Amino acid sequence: MIFFETFRDFWRLLDLRQRMISGGLVVLLAVSGSLEIVGMFFLFAYLSVLGGGAHDGQARWIADLYLAVGQGHTGAVFALLTGALLVAVFALKNLLWLLSSFGLLRFSMKRYEYVAAELFDGYQELPLDLMRGRGTANPVQILNSVLTVFTGAFSPLLQAAADIAIITAMLVALMLAIDPLLVVGSGLVLGVVAALFLASTRTLSGSLGERLRHAQLALQSVTAEAMRGLLDVRLAGRQDIMRERFSAVAGSFALASRRIRALGMFPRAMNELVLAAGIAISATWFAGREGGLAGALPTLAILGFAGLRVTAAVSRFTDALQQMRQARDARIRMMTALESARPQILAGYDPLNNRRETYRSEDLPLPDGASATMREALRIEDASFSYPGAAGPAVDGVSLEIPAGKFVAFCGPSGGGKSTLALIAMGLLQPQSGRVTCDGWDVFRHLSVWHKQIGHVGQSPFIAPRSVRENVAFGLRPEQIDDDAVWQALEAAAVADIFRAHPDGLRAVVGEDGAMLSGGQRQRVAIARALYGNPGVLVFDEATAALDTVTEREVSAAITRLRGERTIIAIAHRLSTIRQADVIHYVEGGLIGASGTYDELAGSFQPFRQLAGEEA
Repeated sequence: MIFFETFRDFWRLLDLRQRMISGGLVVLLAVSGSLEIVGMFFLFAYLSVLGGGAHDGQARWIADLYLAVGQGHTGAVFALLTGALLVAVFALKNLLWLLSSFGLLRFSMKRYEYVAAELFDGYQELPLDLMRGRGTANPVQILNSVLTVFTGAFSPLLQAAADIAIITAMLVALMLAIDPLLVVGSGLVLGVVAALFLASTRTLSGSLGERLRHAQLALQSVTAEAMRGLLDVRLAGRQDIMRERFSAVAGSFALASRRIRALGMFPRAMNELVLAAGIAISATWFAGREGGLAGALPTLAILGFAGLRVTAAVSRFTDALQQMRQARDARIRMMTALESARPQILAGYDPLNNRRETYRSEDLPLPDGASATMREALRIEDASFSYPGAAGPAVDGVSLEIPAGKFVAFCGPSGGGKSTLALIAMGLLQPQSGRVTCDGWDVFRHLSVWHKQIGHVGQSPFIAPRSVRENVAFGLRPEQIDDDAVWQALEAAAVADIFRAHPDGLRAVVGEDGAMLSGGQRQRVAIARALYGNPGVLVFDEATAALDTVTEREVSAAITRLRGERTIIAIAHRLSTIRQADVIHYVEGGLIGASGTYDELAGSFQPFRQLAGEEA
């Protein structure tokens, strides 16, 4: 049953203390709901006392309480004093309901906040090869769905648990006040109707939830496609086609949404119809008994008032189960993601028998006497790495040395293993065999220390829709940014003049994905970002590929000037950018085919000579 499936997953996200808190909140909400019956008895007893009716039955003590409060008074004063007691009872009942409802909502949202943050952190820790295999869309979708799970599955679960207790308490109270046979019969009819409704809509509810999720994803995809490809769409005159696509997806989303809303409306209408029929049948039954309808009116009034409360609780319970069904797929995906990316927050996690997927197998302080700055060389020793599902290794038993302060480059055909080798050197991919050391210490045992030495520029770097200073000092809080260091980095990347001429200076916003910058400017801002922390090792992965010839020469000259001050690792397809390298490694098929200076390789190694000839 969906209730128990959802309960099992929610329970796994709680420790002992949180389980006790959630249980207490459910009990408190159930008590506040059960007080509806108490309020009902106080209301009818109040009306009975004012009317001078008989004060017998299960609620006689309430009538006696009213008489004690208003003792010695009559008329308006008696009504006012006893009415104040009635108001106090309802105020207490509603205050308890508000506090318990808010407490339950707060608890659920706090758990959402914690789980979402932990899953986000888990994705940041996943090995890069796993992240690349999943792409960024999958983590983004799952992180977005966490809120859906908590609002559409776990919060309704807690409400449903409270409603079960409320319904039970109300039925027990009614059995004490009126004919138990009548209460049991009415309860059975409501239960059977609700069960039949849930059974008949089970498949529909699940399919609607899945359809809504797919429509949401498609809506996001079509919108992003149309906006990012706006230039091509306009030039080709295909706005009408994109509108048709958007309208079709939006229509599917709207259809699924309204059908889900309509499905949620049925239980209340159906339960109230059953209640009305039940009261009519009860009235017919009482009419044939001793005392007739006149004597049964108080009982019928209580039954009607309480019945509305019970049917409301049954409707909420039914709606909660529908919501849990519609969120089932999102819940399963979230729990699967947590088991992979953040299993330690799940109950029953055993670190000895469950491997946590992280790129940091170890992250220890450096041993005494070791320097955090590379002084001798970075060494890759017999390293091999294969991507999951790949036909062969991307790097196959490679050994090489990168001396401190030297300019080392990798070139070769696409897919040959250049970027993978650079990622291994940066400590972002851990080889399945072999090791990587800096001055003798293993970089994968001291990753935080090693990563502080690395500055990286890729071929298509990410540019955030923020100011240039926040892009250069990416990830820092605005108050932590050193503007002088930002200007120095921009100067070294040959892009400072652009922002000195801008009216907003360093606070110039560069737009979504750097839309306010040219391709070359975006690349140079990324180079400035790599230089901002003054790293000892700079890695350029096709960093000048998007630059024009003049700018490429300027940036290449800037890179060359950094030689000696920093260790330079460059991956290049255009050989002109690495002509001044101290050593060039030709990488193909996961192996280093040859190594030497530009002139040495051009004179003696045919594949390199072909690359140089093609470029010429």
